[in-house]
Amino acid sequence: MSALREYYLTNYTTCPRCDTFLCSWRDVSYTSHFLTAFSFPVYLFGGYCILYKSPKEMSSYRVPLFNFHVWTCLADVFLNCLVTPYIFLPTLTGFSVGLLNFLGVPPKIQVWLAFQSLNFMLLSTTILVENRNNATPFNKFKITRKSTKATYYLTKLLIGVLYAASFTFFIPANQDEALFKVLRRLPCPSQEFFTGSNIFVLCIDDYHIQFLIAFTVLGVLAEVIQILFYLTCCVYYLFFSIRSFTSKTTRKLQIKFLASILLQISIPVLFMLPTAFYIWFAVDFNYYNQALTNLSILHSSIHGLISTFTVLIIHYPYRQFVLSYFRKSEQKQSVRIIEIESVMITQIVIK
Repeated sequence: MSALREYYLTNYTTCPRCDTFLCSWRDVSYTSHFLTAFSFPVYLFGGYCILYKSPKEMSSYRVPLFNFHVWTCLADVFLNCLVTPYIFLPTLTGFSVGLLNFLGVPPKIQVWLAFQSLNFMLLSTTILVENRNNATPFNKFKITRKSTKATYYLTKLLIGVLYAASFTFFIPANQDEALFKVLRRLPCPSQEFFTGSNIFVLCIDDYHIQFLIAFTVLGVLAEVIQILFYLTCCVYYLFFSIRSFTSKTTRKLQIKFLASILLQISIPVLFMLPTAFYIWFAVDFNYYNQALTNLSILHSSIHGLISTFTVLIIHYPYRQFVLSYFRKSEQKQSVRIIEIESVMITQIVIK
């Protein structure tokens, strides 16, 4: 009898059971896949609006915006459908209940793909803001040479690939032993810890965990600093160096685009803050609540849906296109009412 099986039949019998919603892997799987089925048409509609309903003045802005939209939505698809993680915070342990697990993709590859999608999402945000910085007239901090820009983004891409791969460097070779060590820190996990398929320990050593956290924080800070730098340049040339503009209309249009980017980035980021706070709290204070952990992951997994709604609302051409459907519906309803009233009047006259 294995040590885990013996623990389950002896020590675990005294543990309280988690019977609330989102405790079982089925609750997580069904809810996640329902969110994907609901969100995917919205993703496609948002992409259609960006590609085919963008006016001429948004021509240089359309491709970076579409790139941002694609990677933001793909990150959600990975969380909700492809990987669908069931994680035992505060440890870096869990298993997948998504499509990739059904197809037999190794957990190590799923981890790499999940973190790589998050890296591309962050990189697409930098590209979006850098594009707006380059479009600001008389900006001395543009990246004008194609070779320089290609080197810049290839370097960032390589760093991102290495970052995602770094999570696979510290995977314990003996997973059974690592799982038993997890039980010393988390003596009463949900029953899925013992019954889940392909349960996987990403990292068990505290020193390595701290290294991965520090590496992640530094990487995110590096991107945030670059984004803030580009935004600062835009603000300076739009509000403090206004003499550079030969047209007030151009300046107003640039300010409008900048405001839309700020809203587009800040609203989804603010939406994800509760999940980030909970993960920090659970890891730092060794707090375990499986239902709340699963809820926090599901909460972050609709980040792309919130981002898509934000794009459709804050950009006037897309908003008008969406509203046009409601106007057509109202017009059809009005015509139908008029037709019914005409028929009723005709019948009364005949009588």
